[in-house]
Amino acid sequence: MHLYWQEAEAAAAAGVTATPSGFPFPAVTPSVFPLPGRSPLRPPVPISTQLRHRTSDSVAGKTSNARPEALRRAVLAGTRSPITGKGDARLADLGLQLPAGNATPLLPPPCHGPPACRGLRLGGRSARRGPPHMRFEGRWHLPAAAAAAAGAALWPSRARPGAPWCCCSWGSCPPGRGRAPWPPSTTRRCPCSSRSCSTGSSRRPRQAAAAARSPGTGGTSTRPSAASQAKSIAEQKRFPFATDNDSTNEELAIAYVLVGSGLYDEAIRHFSTMLQEEPDLVSAIYGRGIAYGKKGLHILSPLGRINEAVNDLTKAIQLQPSARLYRHRGTLYFISEDYATAHADFQQSLELNRNQPTAMLYKGLTFFHRGLLKEAIESFKEALKQKVDFIDAYKSLGQAYRELGNFEAATESFQKALLLNQNHVQTLQLRGMMLYHHGSLQEALKNFKRCLQLEPYNEVCQYMKGLSHVAMGQFYEGIKAQTKVMLNDPLPGQKASPEYLKVKYLREYSRYLHAHLDTPLTEYNIDVDLPGSFKDHWAKNLPFLIDDYEEQPGLQPHIRDVLHQNFESYKPEVQELICIADRLGSLMQYETPGFLPNKRIHRAMGLAALEVMQAVQRTWTNSKVRMNGKTRLMQWRDMFDIAVKWRRIADPDQPVLWLDQMPARSLSRGFNNHINLIRGQVINMRYLEYFEKILHFIKDRILVYHGANNPKGLLEVREALEKVHKVEDLLPIMKQFNTKTKDGFTVNTKVPSLKDQGKEYDGFTITITGDKVGNILFSVETQTTEERTQLYHAEIDALYKDLTAKGKVLILSSEFGEADAVCNLILSLVYYFYNLMPLSRGSSVIAYSVIVGALMASGKEVAGKIPKGKLVDFEAMTAPGSEAFSKIAKSWMNLKSISPSYKTLPSVSEAFPTLRSMIEVLNTDSSPRCLKKL
Repeated sequence: MHLYWQEAEAAAAAGVTATPSGFPFPAVTPSVFPLPGRSPLRPPVPISTQLRHRTSDSVAGKTSNARPEALRRAVLAGTRSPITGKGDARLADLGLQLPAGNATPLLPPPCHGPPACRGLRLGGRSARRGPPHMRFEGRWHLPAAAAAAAGAALWPSRARPGAPWCCCSWGSCPPGRGRAPWPPSTTRRCPCSSRSCSTGSSRRPRQAAAAARSPGTGGTSTRPSAASQAKSIAEQKRFPFATDNDSTNEELAIAYVLVGSGLYDEAIRHFSTMLQEEPDLVSAIYGRGIAYGKKGLHILSPLGRINEAVNDLTKAIQLQPSARLYRHRGTLYFISEDYATAHADFQQSLELNRNQPTAMLYKGLTFFHRGLLKEAIESFKEALKQKVDFIDAYKSLGQAYRELGNFEAATESFQKALLLNQNHVQTLQLRGMMLYHHGSLQEALKNFKRCLQLEPYNEVCQYMKGLSHVAMGQFYEGIKAQTKVMLNDPLPGQKASPEYLKVKYLREYSRYLHAHLDTPLTEYNIDVDLPGSFKDHWAKNLPFLIDDYEEQPGLQPHIRDVLHQNFESYKPEVQELICIADRLGSLMQYETPGFLPNKRIHRAMGLAALEVMQAVQRTWTNSKVRMNGKTRLMQWRDMFDIAVKWRRIADPDQPVLWLDQMPARSLSRGFNNHINLIRGQVINMRYLEYFEKILHFIKDRILVYHGANNPKGLLEVREALEKVHKVEDLLPIMKQFNTKTKDGFTVNTKVPSLKDQGKEYDGFTITITGDKVGNILFSVETQTTEERTQLYHAEIDALYKDLTAKGKVLILSSEFGEADAVCNLILSLVYYFYNLMPLSRGSSVIAYSVIVGALMASGKEVAGKIPKGKLVDFEAMTAPGSEAFSKIAKSWMNLKSISPSYKTLPSVSEAFPTLRSMIEVLNTDSSPRCLKKL
């Protein structure tokens, strides 16, 4: 923990000039996707991630997304604009410009302190606690030599605009303690000594306005004073809504300089004083609104000040409508996640001034965050027409295409952004993540490494680098990168990043996988070996606070990493096996927005289907299987476990765990597999195809309810429901006819039993809550409790018993009727699996690979693709029964007789008997040879 401090002190004492690479933090760069709640270090939250399946504790009910904070961090990124993302543009969004011929910024830049100063990171995360003798009132103080070196390095450094670290408050430190940088905050103690800076050298906020009028005080900077800067921009009227009164303009300019310096309270008071004398002064109203907005972004809950900012901008619009005012108010609504209102303001701004590429970009982002991807793409393209070198628009376009699942178009857009700036970190990060989720791990790794060369402490790239290494079996490099992320402890009271929450689980899981690289897969069981509390916390994505947890053993030197295996090194029959697996896996791809094709997953699940086929065939011929160290007849769970092991190793980032293997205490409380369909104004495009189907189901259940409880009013309810064409419109209808639905309502589906005719099981729960259209939560969830699990297990056990009996008959018979009966039993069994949702992640593709494999065991091969917009799990969950699901599934499967060559394929379990061999085959590139074979 102290090693980095020692290195930092040594570097500072040696007089090393501060550079971004000298810090154990990533430089904070405002994202062009400033989705509130996400760090600007990472890309926008993809819709597919933001609204993905989440497992949580049903009692605690912690299934909603956390409140955003990214824009607060974005503003803290020094002189970079949170709107344009450009350096030296802190005041760009206020309409301020540099005086003609002046190459320096209006205000001294934030400091770029040496490593010794890294203990203070405004608005960010401190990576180290530091030695006790350097603490003072919760902040860090440097030895004299380090402070002197810091002072020498800080002021002239312009290596990277926007670095948010400072060593001291405004002014100079005491003699011999080094010089202080220009700070975003003036209320911090000076860490250059063991006490505060003296009154004469450290100004307080109340002195800031006077200082702006009094050049030459408080420091020895050769840069233009605040007063001279204010006078210059006042004379040239380089601020918004300048007046014809020179005195008024000078007062306005001073206030804008205060805003630009980060002294928002002082600026607000200055603007307010002017408004007391002249209430309709548009520039002051506008400036105070901007100050309120920026102040809101500095605190943990930005909405308090943003509401005041919106009020000021609204008044300014009423007095003097302009494209600028609508654009800035739209930005504030965007920060507040009111995307529909933000869209209206951006549209109004564009009607007043069409040539605004930034406004057009943000109009596209309002579409993007509402899930309207095609409309977002059109807006991004329009922004590029207005500004052909608009990197942020190319980056946004690439992300939108990625969300649509269009890998080629996304790659082209990211590439164009990098052609304009090959060092654009966010684009490298986004492209790397897309490549990882496409299964191109080597290419993804190149992007993450380049990202870290530019920003050595970028947490997202560091995490993804470690994950990529582990997925490819390079555990030493992977765990090294994971450990660097683990050292990035959040400050007290600060929310930990998703990467920080996940990395400790990934490291423990990586150690476990490394220890079992060469152990036969039949001799161990992850669900049994991993501690129950560890699995419980991992599945729920909880902080790694586990009592009495014993860490996995460290990496063993005698176990080498996985080496690259050329496709040609495999035997011809194994090569054929791999090519067939690639083709089968591609048939499992969803053609729906939000699902990016992943060739690594394709191969893994194709091999899983082939292994299931071979295992089921052996079972039907009375052969036993070896599972978890025991030789016995195969059960239905063993069939699914084959697919589970392949899905796990294809992407170790996701905890694919059996929920009924969790600790008894957690299981008794239940788990929720939760899917947001609409959250606020964000629509989950993955499930859009099923909105109408769910709407009709809800209407039917409402009519049944009122028929039983309010028969007299049934006709009125029916007439009202006939006018409802969107799910969002159901809430006011329900409130109108039932006072109990004040905060929302739930509807439960039922799953009919085949084993016990007339009996029904709990399906999934549909929840609609909110106070108005545009501010609702529409979600579905399945609750996995011990009682519910036992009921479904009994149903699946009965179906598997029938399937095994029918399968044995089928092996000895060639009658079509037997094959059709076996097909129906397979689909019925998986129908109940889908409705049970017994896994923390990956249930959908795992179950479908079992369908494909079991059908091949019965002599039938799936030749058809899943139709566009269809999701197999939702088809099962929304079907009225197993027969209906079987009929729907068979309509697209295009079943045909299996090729005789499948019988001669080598055994998958024998070809890949260990974890090492599984990773090797997933890593190998077979595309040139497999294309020739096909």
